[in-house]
Amino acid sequence: EHPAARWAVQHLAERFGWQQQSDALRLLLASDALSQWRTTPDDRPASNTLDLPPAAAWLIGFQRRGSTADRRLEESLDQTAQGRLKTLWEQAARWVQLSEADPQIRQQALRVLATGPADDLAKVGLGLLREGQADLIPATVELLRRQAPADSAAEVVALVPSLPPSTAAAVVGELVNRPDWTPYLIDALEQRQLAWGLLDPAARNRLARHPDAHLQQRFRQLADTHQPPRARQEVMARYQDALHDWRQQADPLAGRQLFRQHCASCHALEGFGHVVGPDLSDLRTQTVESLLVAVLDPSAAIDAAYFRTSVLTVDGQLAEGLLIDRSSEGLTLVRQGGIREFYPTIDIEQVRTSDASLMPEGFELSLDPVQMRDLLAYLKLYRYLDGNVPLAAGQ
Repeated sequence: EHPAARWAVQHLAERFGWQQQSDALRLLLASDALSQWRTTPDDRPASNTLDLPPAAAWLIGFQRRGSTADRRLEESLDQTAQGRLKTLWEQAARWVQLSEADPQIRQQALRVLATGPADDLAKVGLGLLREGQADLIPATVELLRRQAPADSAAEVVALVPSLPPSTAAAVVGELVNRPDWTPYLIDALEQRQLAWGLLDPAARNRLARHPDAHLQQRFRQLADTHQPPRARQEVMARYQDALHDWRQQADPLAGRQLFRQHCASCHALEGFGHVVGPDLSDLRTQTVESLLVAVLDPSAAIDAAYFRTSVLTVDGQLAEGLLIDRSSEGLTLVRQGGIREFYPTIDIEQVRTSDASLMPEGFELSLDPVQMRDLLAYLKLYRYLDGNVPLAAGQ
């Protein structure tokens, strides 16, 4: 009953689980005190630490090793122990599905559940993805990838567009990592159910070298369709010509005014503007050429954290912005001008994420090549304009 002793037994049990010592599990399941939950979901505990029975701690260690409780393990237990093991899994499923419980508690319970039947894990895991709580999604998808049936990939893919963008990218990465899930990913990309930008460079390289020749060919054909159109390439080339010798020819002070006129609704520098898009405060490692691509073709190489999210409410209102938070209660979008708006889950009919940037295309219609050069010079050199840091002669 002493807390320190119970803590020590829990950690020892987890180590035994990592070592796959089934005799230790049988011993733990033989005792009511060591195999039953002291706190149930109905108790709604205030603590963020679930008082795991040592038998559950054994299962967590077992799961961390990448193992699942297969039929051989269950058959090695007597009838009483099997019943207690199933009770542990049932209680874990209830904890995981308790949306108001602390995420740490739910993650512990999820690891216990992950040692149980794959169909139960798939059912609960897919429910967690629908709920959309960001703290639980990475662990949920990892466990689904390792242990859920192959056909659960279809439901995972269907849920991706409603996930927070950065989390959606992580889920897509897991679809790449599991071979029998990859065909579902390729299907979704071909049917434009998933945004192309959710694939990071590493994922694209892996798919381009996929051992299945048919899947590799399908992916390469997809990649060819996502090359920039010729008209966009011509615009880029015209603006790149103006960057020649930009350090000597550009006027960053003029660029400051252009930034405040055209960019400050979503970006902030020198205390002016709104923080919605990526941080521009330190671009010293970026070349002006890469910055030009980011301005003229903002969706070409966008971080998934800045994908455009659309929310359709039950009364038919459509809102777009950057998804910055999501939980079982609802989600928060931030729009141009730094405006934040919360949408309760009960009011949401549909959430979709695309790989289109919030930043609009067509800046070449607002800035000519010389103005673009001045703007980029300001982004690169703004910290030197106050005179505190001397510039070289001629700059």
